[in-house]
Amino acid sequence: MRVYSGRWRLRTHAKQLTAAIKSQKPDVLAMPILTQAAADELREIVSLITLGKPRPGIVVFGRGAANLSTGEGLHSIQQDSLGAMSKVTELLIARE
Repeated sequence: MRVYSGRWRLRTHAKQLTAAIKSQKPDVLAMPILTQAAADELREIVSLITLGKPRPGIVVFGRGAANLSTGEGLHSIQQDSLGAMSKVTELLIARE
């Protein structure tokens, strides 16, 4: 099982991050979202990585994630890193 916890700056292009995620093929993707701009970029990334199969479980957390919804291809939206890691563990156990 693989977990990818990504951090990126707005200068990082969504396609570059998507390529990194696709090459590592994680089971779960955990992303901290601190700003609205990062949330907007995440929407683009999710649309690019969900084109391939298998699709990783995507867990986001942080103050910038408040405007996201699970209907956007996300498995879980958490307020803090502890909640996110709990959800990551739950997803990994479910995939075994």
